[in-house]
Amino acid sequence: MLNSEKTIIGLRDENNELRNRLSKLASDRLTYENTDITDLSDEIRPSKVTEKMSELYDNQWTSAFEEMKANRVDDEEAIGVLLKIVMETNEVCKVMVSSHYQKLKEACIWFDSSPADVENKEKIKIFKTGKISIEMKQDIKHIWRESSKKVLKQVIPIIRRTVAEKFGIPLLQMTRTPLYMKECAELCWMMHIQEKPMHLDVSVPDRDGNTIFDTEKFRSYTKTGQHVAFVVWPALYLFEGGSLLKKGVAQGL
Repeated sequence: MLNSEKTIIGLRDENNELRNRLSKLASDRLTYENTDITDLSDEIRPSKVTEKMSELYDNQWTSAFEEMKANRVDDEEAIGVLLKIVMETNEVCKVMVSSHYQKLKEACIWFDSSPADVENKEKIKIFKTGKISIEMKQDIKHIWRESSKKVLKQVIPIIRRTVAEKFGIPLLQMTRTPLYMKECAELCWMMHIQEKPMHLDVSVPDRDGNTIFDTEKFRSYTKTGQHVAFVVWPALYLFEGGSLLKKGVAQGL
């Protein structure tokens, strides 16, 4: 084979490799943190989390509510406790998942660094600001998400204890309420290991000091009305500022 032919073949191979790399980069940019692109094989995709949210309210919430009533807790107080449990659990999961991601990212950046980089001020600046390539972010996100799934069973007891300590009643000594807390922990953990964390919202619009019942955000509990007496269950969004996936529940006034 002539040298010119070898050169042409070599250039063609390099061109194909470059095109493949550019194609992958374009794909990474398209899918990275794009919540509109869903992996239908993912068992914890947002649509599945939404289903679990509905099941939690219909089943474990109802069971825990009945248990509290049996323990002479009045309806509104029981509703308030159960709402606080899911919202406190959400905050605990948010902190734990974020901490897990940051530690993993730091480890990956340092692992990817040479000894000289460790002493390099620019490298340290990049490390602190988190400005890394999309490809590395994708890899870190994948490792973080898969590892987060695997440790779920181990972290649930920690989450439950952390949340229980915020209450003045022995929640974990009850029979049905601990199961509700377990399901809350699992659900909220899954919400926070999405490409963008899903969002729970209990805020109520206010006009001239009066609460407004937003029918786009909440459905009625046992009473309808133009105003809100209290929130029963949070609304679920794809992410903060994103699309509403499931209406919350509120008592009308």
